[in-house]
Amino acid sequence: MEAKEAAAVLDGVIESLRSKPGQFNINVNVTTAGAIGIGGSGGAGIIGISNGGGTGFSATASVPSAAQIHIAQQQGLQQLSAEMSTTIESLEKLKAELLSTHPDRHRIRSFLSSLSGKWLPEVIIQVVVELTKLTLGGI
Repeated sequence: MEAKEAAAVLDGVIESLRSKPGQFNINVNVTTAGAIGIGGSGGAGIIGISNGGGTGFSATASVPSAAQIHIAQQQGLQQLSAEMSTTIESLEKLKAELLSTHPDRHRIRSFLSSLSGKWLPEVIIQVVVELTKLTLGGI
């Protein structure tokens, strides 16, 4: 495979990540079925009650409020955005290295290993790794 062909595929991956960052969904669900909020000297807590023939139990714990869940969601979105930015940067650097007259294999391995710590699906990482191998005849 020629470096220009590999760069064209990487451009497609990069453009997809830029134009549709929401293609990776993170869902956070908090279910408090049967929970009753109570107040006390220790703060808010919950009592869980098992219905349907099971044994009931009680426990006190901190109750996550809707505001806390919203904050966690925003922090998650910010983290995902930061991860996407650094991933796109790594892919751009990889592309530039592949297109250089003398690609530095050590640098390329570094770019590829940095992808494995990202929030990318394994399939994207493997496509990029195999594409690089085909272009360089191994890494």
